[in-house]
Parts: sequence; structure tokens; C-alpha cells
Amino acid sequence: MGAASLRLTIRYERHGHLFAAFLTLAAAITCYKKLANWDTL
Repeated sequence: MGAASLRLTIRYERHGHLFAAFLTLAAAITCYKKLANWDTL
């Protein structure tokens, strides 16, 4: 398990902009879902 997490860390350090873009997309989708359900709250 340690080797796998190390491999992921190296991958995300090399492609940091992709990781940041993925996080931004996930945050945008989460916010959209919350706003889409605003009437039911």
C-alpha cells in the first residue's frame, strides 16, 4: 500500500495542474448539485 500511495504522489507532483483541474471540477459539480437542490432545503 505504501508503494502505491508513493506512486500516486509522484504522479500528481508531475501532473499537478491535472490534479488541480480535477479538484476544481469536483468542487464545481458539488456546488452545482447543492444549488440545484436549493428549493428542496
